[in-house]
Amino acid sequence: MKNKWKLVWAFGLLFIMVFGSNACGSTSIVGYWQNTEKTTEYLEFLEDGKVIYDNGGAVITGSYEIVSDNYVKVNFGGLSGALIALFNADTWQYEVSRNELTLQAGGKSSTYKKVRR
Repeated sequence: MKNKWKLVWAFGLLFIMVFGSNACGSTSIVGYWQNTEKTTEYLEFLEDGKVIYDNGGAVITGSYEIVSDNYVKVNFGGLSGALIALFNADTWQYEVSRNELTLQAGGKSSTYKKVRR
């Protein structure tokens, strides 16, 4: 009987560790993000590797790949994508802290907050 309670306690602790860490905020880049300074600018990173950029007037779609723990490489089609690649601004350093995403590329930094679509 004593071992049964130890097993129940161990599973309970494991449950709290796994699901409790998710409640503290996700560190995933996946989500819908609004620029904190330019409130009409949005970035959406989808689970399937697609990225959508919306500046309130134009929408550009592409793909992304996490290339290391804190770098994401984006690939946008068309002229926009070609210009981004030409200026070596297609790999962004990122940091996710709770509901905030900070992106850095080409010496510039932008902060986004996670919002509901």
